[in-house]
Amino acid sequence: MNLTLAIIADMFDVLHDEIVAGDKRVYFTTSNGTALCNVAFDDIEADGSFPNEFYFQDSSDSRIIRGIVSSTGTVSKFNIYDSTPAIIVSGTVGLINSGSDIEFNEVEWQANQIVIISQLKFAFPTGS
Repeated sequence: MNLTLAIIADMFDVLHDEIVAGDKRVYFTTSNGTALCNVAFDDIEADGSFPNEFYFQDSSDSRIIRGIVSSTGTVSKFNIYDSTPAIIVSGTVGLINSGSDIEFNEVEWQANQIVIISQLKFAFPTGS
């Protein structure tokens, strides 16, 4: 493992400990902060093939988690909180191939729609 990958693995270990000790939900909002949905998860695991990509897992270790949209709107952001609760992960949401941290095939969400998440990308700094 090269030094950059080792540093990323160390950063993920610290982040993982904060995430699993926290609320264990991904909160999705519009650009103005309107809550649209929160999706529960049990754990988060690194993808061995792609060092900056991670999977949420449910209690059965499935790499797919689901939630139900509570309000209609255009999703653009997400947050994950620690146990205090302070935001420990915050990112963008967009369409597939948009380069967002979490990507969906639709960002115009309707109340009672099911949201499915299979992957999350983190951008850890690799410079000195």
